[in-house]
Amino acid sequence: MTSGFRAIGPAGKSPLSPAVDTGAFVFISGQVGTDVVTRIAPANVRDQARIALERVGALLKEAGLGFSDVAKVNVYLADMRDLPAFNEIYAQYFTGDVKPARSTVGAPLPKPNFRVEVEAVAVRH
Repeated sequence: MTSGFRAIGPAGKSPLSPAVDTGAFVFISGQVGTDVVTRIAPANVRDQARIALERVGALLKEAGLGFSDVAKVNVYLADMRDLPAFNEIYAQYFTGDVKPARSTVGAPLPKPNFRVEVEAVAVRH
């Protein structure tokens, strides 16, 4: 029996989908700030935030959506002192009158050089 869900994004080695489209919602797995080609994470949190949000944007686009369709964002920062720098970049992507609801948590990330991870939920209107 199939769920009717559609996986979005390239399949990786991990047992997960980069995003899942349910028809009404698109759930985007945590995107880290590593370059897609080189797999290298820049040292600067602003650069990692930009890369992570660009990765979120690419998955949204593949689903036929954009940042204005995002209702909820979860942000994980390796160091909460990076929050002002992260917010500076985040504000460049979420520019609409209604900003998504958001949780921001300080948490260890999968690799020591990862400073930011972003996951999102978008809604089809």
